[in-house]
Amino acid sequence: MLGEMLHHIVDVEGLCVIWREEQGSRPVIHGTGKYKNLATADDARWMDRSLLETDFDFEYVAALASPVENGGEGYLCMGPKRNLSMFSAEEKVLIDDICTESVQLLCQAASRTP
Repeated sequence: MLGEMLHHIVDVEGLCVIWREEQGSRPVIHGTGKYKNLATADDARWMDRSLLETDFDFEYVAALASPVENGGEGYLCMGPKRNLSMFSAEEKVLIDDICTESVQLLCQAASRTP
């Protein structure tokens, strides 16, 4: 839900949220816009930030990390803006704030799962 909201607020061509509960587990991937079909790809690149930045056309990749050791990790990857402009400092702050909120939601959901 936060991904969909951020997609429209920042007006990007799409974004991708990647989250892995624990080291070695398979990540859950949610894409919007032009990245919607990436969610079906089973690829080791998903947890390698440098490959995310070079192998895809993401304009901004922000880390998602649980504050608890071994609590989960991932990335919020933003595609290019529709108007092809750069992300402003304000937009990057908004993205980083959404990352913080997303991690809290993901960790709370994981703690409620039996």
